[in-house]
Amino acid sequence: MLSQLLAASLFAAVSAEEVKHYSNYTLEELQAFSFLERVTLYDWRIESFTVTFTVVFVGLFFFGNRYNQSLVTTWLEKHRALLQAQFFQVGVHRDELYVRDDAENYSSYATGRANIAALNIQFRLKPRHNVFIFVIETIMSYFVDAVPTPLDRVEIKITPGPDANVDAFIWALVSKNGMNDHRAHNYFLSLTRTTESTDLPQEYVYMSESPEFNTLAAGLKKVLPGASRFFRFLAVTDQAQERPQALVDLVSQPKIVLSMTVPTSQKDLDASVELLGATLSLADTLASKEGKFRADVLKKILKTRDNEVAKILKIQEDIKNEELTDKRIREKREARDKLKQLSPEEQAKHEEKERKKEEKKMKKKQKKQRV
Repeated sequence: MLSQLLAASLFAAVSAEEVKHYSNYTLEELQAFSFLERVTLYDWRIESFTVTFTVVFVGLFFFGNRYNQSLVTTWLEKHRALLQAQFFQVGVHRDELYVRDDAENYSSYATGRANIAALNIQFRLKPRHNVFIFVIETIMSYFVDAVPTPLDRVEIKITPGPDANVDAFIWALVSKNGMNDHRAHNYFLSLTRTTESTDLPQEYVYMSESPEFNTLAAGLKKVLPGASRFFRFLAVTDQAQERPQALVDLVSQPKIVLSMTVPTSQKDLDASVELLGATLSLADTLASKEGKFRADVLKKILKTRDNEVAKILKIQEDIKNEELTDKRIREKREARDKLKQLSPEEQAKHEEKERKKEEKKMKKKQKKQRV
């Protein structure tokens, strides 16, 4: 019996020694171990996780960064021939086709063409370089309307030349897929009415201030069927995309805006080239007689602009009234504080003075009412 107890105690001691943690050893015991024994004995799980996480995060950062850059390069190279045939200068500089603002935003530019002062290309891509932001934005977009779904987008803004003399109006071709989002995130589309037409492929609708403007789609109809997978909207507008906060924001600035997701397949890239070519031709149509509309139609549109001006003025007036109200409240509070600091006699004199003022005001009102 005693031998069994001794054996059990010895086994427990050996087992405890075997599972002894690195931190449980004394400094003298650790110094007695070789370097390899100390490395083998140490628990490297935390360090392994940290290193693995860092390597994966950095790898995803570079992969996402390079992938976004390849999307921009592929799109611009595919459209380079068309742009160079249409414009004198293509790219931000002679040897630089685009500029990288950050991992999600790229810009390009073209100028030197009849009826077009400038063509600006803005890429807004998914935040692939930061997987955490990408995941958070994707999840939140399902639950919060203010957070848009991450997309790879390219927006082309064409500014007509000074001699084009484009009329001030709003007209757009819009994809039914995301139609409400386009209206919500583009102020100028909120000023239009939506109409469907048998002349259009079923994936599209018109958004315009007048049905008469729908004739502008004549040169686009043949390219629309092939663009449905990436097309978002094409608009002619004199108003801004952001909701105006001041009267200066309502100044008419005609432009053509083409918005689409970045196509990746060869078929969609070819269709994108055709769509951009048709959009450039639209700029010529706007500058020609075909792009001019009746004065009575344009006059009706001015009422919409006047209503927007009235809204801005109303907001400014409300803000001014609120500021005046706050100022009066602040002055009354300061007057009460000063009155409390006066002696009883001085307070009585002040109250008598205020009472006489009120009596004079009442007498003036009564005289006016009698008259």
